Amino acid sequence: MKSLSTLFTLVIIAFSVIAYSEPSTEISSAEHEQHTIEASSSNIAASEIAGMTLNNGEKWQLDEHTRSSLISMNDSVTFENINTAATANLKTLGTNLQAQLNDLIQGCTMVGGDHDQLHTFLTGYIPAVDDLTETGSIESAKKIEYYLNNYKHYFQ
Repeated sequence: MKSLSTLFTLVIIAFSVIAYSEPSTEISSAEHEQHTIEASSSNIAASEIAGMTLNNGEKWQLDEHTRSSLISMNDSVTFENINTAATANLKTLGTNLQAQLNDLIQGCTMVGGDHDQLHTFLTGYIPAVDDLTETGSIESAKKIEYYLNNYKHYFQ
């Protein structure tokens, strides 16, 4: 009987040691926030813009003028059904986007890393707008739409 009692005690001690030594599955709110940022950042992989990065896991800051300019351009593209639009309509869209882009550039007050990331964004966006203005191609319109749908992953 004594050996059964000793065995039972050893089993309880073993379970206690195992339970105590297992890593906790609970995480602090700071760790949870970091995982949330990493999870949302990983969603960007499906919608990357060449050369773009986050600012230490955070979005870059846009000045109000740049933010409203990008929203206006996005509204212009959303208004036009680019899959069924005539070439002339797409060229007109390109011309309108070019005017909005010129306004964005003239009124931009951003500096530092935020400004550098905006330039990275514009490096791919401007040629697509130029091409749409010249050719009215659906491919260019889709590229512009892609940029305008995905800049929000990098800027706030």
